[in-house]
Amino acid sequence: MNDLMRPDAFAIVPNPQNETSEQVASFVNKYVSRGHDAASDVPGAPPLWGEDAVPHVMTFASLVGTFSRAYQQSDEALQDSWENARMMRNDVGIMESLEARQRMTAQLEWSIEPEDDKHYGQVSLARELERIIKRIRRFTEYKRNLMEGIWFGKYAVQNRYGWQSVNGKQRLLPTSPSPDHSGWMPIHGDKIVYRYDDGSLKREQGEYAHQMGIRTNVWNGWGKQQIHKGLPAEPTGESIVQFLTEQERMVCTVHKHFIEDADYYDPHFAGSVHGVGIRSRIYWEYTLKQETLAFLMEYLERSAGGIEVWTYPSGDKDALAAVKDSANKRMANGKNQLFFPKPIGDDASAYNLEIVEPGFAGADILQNLINEYFGHRIKRYILGQTLSSEADSTGLGSGVADAHMDTLSQIVNYDAANLEDTLTFELVKVIQMINFPETAGWHMKFKLETQTEDSMEILQAYQLAFGMGAEIPAKDVMHTLGLGQASGDEQVLSQAMMNQTADPMGMQLGIEQDGDGDGIIGEGDATIGGGMEQMGEEAEFVQQYSRDAESKEAARAVLWSRKQWRKAANPRQKRELKKAIRPLRKVIKAAFVKEQLLRAGRLDKARNLVQ
Repeated sequence: MNDLMRPDAFAIVPNPQNETSEQVASFVNKYVSRGHDAASDVPGAPPLWGEDAVPHVMTFASLVGTFSRAYQQSDEALQDSWENARMMRNDVGIMESLEARQRMTAQLEWSIEPEDDKHYGQVSLARELERIIKRIRRFTEYKRNLMEGIWFGKYAVQNRYGWQSVNGKQRLLPTSPSPDHSGWMPIHGDKIVYRYDDGSLKREQGEYAHQMGIRTNVWNGWGKQQIHKGLPAEPTGESIVQFLTEQERMVCTVHKHFIEDADYYDPHFAGSVHGVGIRSRIYWEYTLKQETLAFLMEYLERSAGGIEVWTYPSGDKDALAAVKDSANKRMANGKNQLFFPKPIGDDASAYNLEIVEPGFAGADILQNLINEYFGHRIKRYILGQTLSSEADSTGLGSGVADAHMDTLSQIVNYDAANLEDTLTFELVKVIQMINFPETAGWHMKFKLETQTEDSMEILQAYQLAFGMGAEIPAKDVMHTLGLGQASGDEQVLSQAMMNQTADPMGMQLGIEQDGDGDGIIGEGDATIGGGMEQMGEEAEFVQQYSRDAESKEAARAVLWSRKQWRKAANPRQKRELKKAIRPLRKVIKAAFVKEQLLRAGRLDKARNLVQ
């Protein structure tokens, strides 16, 4: 009795003579094993041996595509009409919004970030990867093509790797085999197919769950056709598909938009786990818009030219036939016509043609419905707002425009984060592994710059804090401006040096110089001469003799900013420093004039008085 109370009793002491006891033992063993992961007994093994707790395809009421074991196209447009899905890209309103959203992300500045930015080796690897990726031809278009995934749900780029010399060393990267080939080719999202795992995959033949395939047009029988180096294609419910091996998949960069699961009772959309795009979301809205447009065009065709009223003698069938024949010869097909029998009288004309002008209130309603309702709803779904592409009144101080731009910014940030992930794991990681396999443990991230710090505001905050006695690390200021700090015997430019030495060749040739010492060539500068020295004297004088703490800090900031402007190589950094210098110069000028007035109006006399 005690043995019977133990859960594993039947498993330990089976009775081969009793079939019932064996069935009970099997059931108990399965029940007990459910509470224990066998993989946990193996050091380093992933939970459940890296398998799904429940295979995705088994979470639906039924299986679809069991012949090919491939997900169907999970898109509302494709499920309804492939032709309509294709025609949606002929709508310029949709494409305007879609391409604007793609460009906003594709044109963002980018960089490669190491996992540890203080590790010299990782930083060096990140800079080398940047140099390699910058050698990819038309890389902005590369990113824009991947952004097509937001429309189709998924989109891919097939890379053709080859050797190129980068920074004096041979590297493998997407390389052009001919002038008309960029080294990469896009793969339309609707050509991409994914295999599902129903428990019958032939893993020994390279099949695996969620294996990516590409639609092809070659099929000569079961496994007999040769389309690429002897690799077979397979028939699916919709086309012939070449499923990629792991090596072939490695040279493809695949970008997906929304990844979501379908309803239990909707197995036709099970493939949504591999990407759902904008097209699927707006398809039925687009269909209603097109139906409304068809109503409007029919209304205009029939009524824009007016309604024709033809009269004929009442009771005369021959006259009616003659009038109809004349009307058909005169009019274009589709116009509204009325044939009205008219009593014969001494003062009445039996035959007549009148045109009744229709009202266009109905046409205006349909037009507003198309543009203001359906058009704006579709545009708002793609861009989150309409003010970036259309002019509209928002009201003074209402903040509506800022709210619209904030929504658009959120969309761009979301798209950028998704694209960063795709390029990090499917391009940067591949290039890293085939060129630097020894760095497999280092993670390099592809980073898009979605936000640019306002250096002017930060500098003003630094100035205010400094004036209140705060101690600000120089490295923080340099980092804000994107500049480095000199080390060792590295040559630096200082305000004192620039005041003492001018460009003699520039003076001889009359080249425009930075004469007023603000780091900006042009505005208020002399060709060369006293401008540079004068600005240096003013800044030095204000810094040493002014009793105004704000003007002293402004003078220090101008001297420092001008030096950094000289060192900066990035045009954006130069522009930010220019913005920072201009208001500071005004403070210096005002303090300088004030001190002159207080000190008898002359610079030399004022200095003598101070001394």
